[in-house]
Amino acid sequence: VFTANPEESLTVPEATQYFVGVNPWDKQRALRLLVKQEKPALAIIFCRTKRSVDKVAAGLTHDGIAASPIHGDLMQAMRERVMPGFKTGKIHVLVATDLASRGIDVHEITHVINYDIPEDPEVYVHRVGRTARMGATGKAFTFVSHGQAQLQTEIEKLINQLMGEYRIDGF
Repeated sequence: VFTANPEESLTVPEATQYFVGVNPWDKQRALRLLVKQEKPALAIIFCRTKRSVDKVAAGLTHDGIAASPIHGDLMQAMRERVMPGFKTGKIHVLVATDLASRGIDVHEITHVINYDIPEDPEVYVHRVGRTARMGATGKAFTFVSHGQAQLQTEIEKLINQLMGEYRIDGF
């Protein structure tokens, strides 16, 4: 990972940032393999829509990875059950929209996965800021599909850093 001048980066150096080249139709398989390979202690997976949050969480659960969705359409009782579970480590994988993630203040998040690359580079900075807090290390992965290289370039310009390419075993 290259940084021209770390003092000018909007993300902390303790957050190692990667991109994963993936076809849109193969993202769920890539995610399953990535989570199984990395074995995150606490991870947040970001999706663009509530519908994709539900779909991704259900897919991971189907694949034997306990994942809980969180977004604005969830009933308050469900949100109140999910968040304490995530904060205490009973839930290891949270699948969230950007709006739902605003209230998440958990310092031990080891992995951030951008299942959907954000259209706005500043949203990327906000997402990655969820890991590597208070001196801890963390990893951030961004799925980039064909036609999304410009979004990746805009993010790299904003953070003044190139993302390293990450290869998932068996993918």
